[in-house]
Amino acid sequence: MTHKDVLLLASPSAAACLRGVARFAQACGWFLTIDDRECPPLDWRGDGVLATVGAHRLALLDFVRRARRRGVPVVDLTNDVPSLRMPRVCGDNLAIGRLAAEHFRERGFRRAAWFASKTGNVQRLRLRGLVENGFPDAVRLDGLDRPRLAHALAQLEKPVAVFAYSDNDASRVLNACRNAQVAVPEEVAILGVDDNALICLNQPTPLSSVRHDLERVGSEGAALLQSLMDSPQAGRTCPDPVLIPPRGVAVRFSTQVEATDDPLLRRAFAFLRRNFGRATGSAQVADALGVSRAKLDRAAHQALGRSFAEELRRQRLARAKVLLVETNLTLEAIAAETGFCHAAHLANAIRAAFGTTARDLRHEQARDAPTSPRSAHGSQFP
Repeated sequence: MTHKDVLLLASPSAAACLRGVARFAQACGWFLTIDDRECPPLDWRGDGVLATVGAHRLALLDFVRRARRRGVPVVDLTNDVPSLRMPRVCGDNLAIGRLAAEHFRERGFRRAAWFASKTGNVQRLRLRGLVENGFPDAVRLDGLDRPRLAHALAQLEKPVAVFAYSDNDASRVLNACRNAQVAVPEEVAILGVDDNALICLNQPTPLSSVRHDLERVGSEGAALLQSLMDSPQAGRTCPDPVLIPPRGVAVRFSTQVEATDDPLLRRAFAFLRRNFGRATGSAQVADALGVSRAKLDRAAHQALGRSFAEELRRQRLARAKVLLVETNLTLEAIAAETGFCHAAHLANAIRAAFGTTARDLRHEQARDAPTSPRSAHGSQFP
């Protein structure tokens, strides 16, 4: 068996993509070198290259062109430079935008905005997916610095859902909302891309994110490169890009809301978010807002088609489900964080709502989800 010498030039922040490449490399016995894509090693000589080629990375573009002229197969792991005809495996960015639009529509949003700190082909495709699937009037917030972004968010008609190019950009939007004293998610819901647990789970309001399947991008990109190294003749043609679909949305607090134009309900949802861990009922919420329970229920029925108590239960269960999947907290701790009286009460509510036990729900849905370092000691699931 001949071991291939492969060079990987990719963003260090795309850890999942690197994992996908590394897993394939180990299985095939590659000599894998990971280097700086901003300053590619000009003295490198090997069998193949994997790279995230960017339009503004001139040194990388030059390195890729030189390698290809020498007959070295190169596979691009993104789609930022579509004019550069070469073998390519990347995320389906139109589908990522389409999934964001579906997520917003499911939550009742009629207004949306788009934010990206940079511009490029990938950004254009994700925005197009949003615009073409229910949000033709999405407000463009591209490239705004922090003060201008905060000002623009304060001026938007509420409620509005903001689709951010990445989780990094979603965290920028969240920070701008804080500076503008805009409530998230009651006034502005935020959705990022990549499902980077380090970013999404370590915010004052945990961020929802489209699960861009970067690990599969890496592994399938590596498989394509292997086939090109094995069959040099195949490299003379340029196949269509291999598009990897997203794996759904990781729903967290930043979009865990029903969009409503009713200011009373928005106040009620904000109160719930501040008091989520308390065993608060609809009567207590109504008292805190200075209205009758009947008025609160009428507003909920008109906007959501259900009573406020039913919406309260739905939100608590949704939050409990997130904690089950993405943390190691015991059921007792989750019950305490979501306003259920005790673990048995939460376990019965989960069984009634989802038709499965809390233990099975955690095991079934946690397979592909990142786990937060949060944990708690205590008794396990009843």
